Amino acid sequence: MITELVNDTILSSYDYIKNAIPLITKLSDEFYQLPDNNSWKQLTNLFEGIQWIIQTLTQIDSINDLNSIINYEKWNEYVQAVSQLNEFIPELENSIINKDNILIGDLLLYEIVPTFENMLDKLQLLKPKAVKEDVN
Repeated sequence: MITELVNDTILSSYDYIKNAIPLITKLSDEFYQLPDNNSWKQLTNLFEGIQWIIQTLTQIDSINDLNSIINYEKWNEYVQAVSQLNEFIPELENSIINKDNILIGDLLLYEIVPTFENMLDKLQLLKPKAVKEDVN
């Protein structure tokens, strides 16, 4: 039961991050131009998505005997990738407060996208084997 929940969460995280990367790239372009209300809403949605990623990571990480469910070394690599978000989220928050649209675009494109790509690579190694072999 716990193993299935962990695997489902890993798959959901993988799908979210995979789908988010092109959207974040597009969003960065919008901030380089002139962001509209939808751009700001998408940025809010991104923050909510990041919060969800961190919450699911924290919940999985708190499982006793996690190494019997997933490869703990690969899991720790994913945890380290997610923790990179902490390095630039405060700067992103400040750029939002100051409405520094160019800096927002830069942070999205040059910090968040590469971090999400790294997270996606780490999650790929954690995906259940049956799903890896499936043609998506």
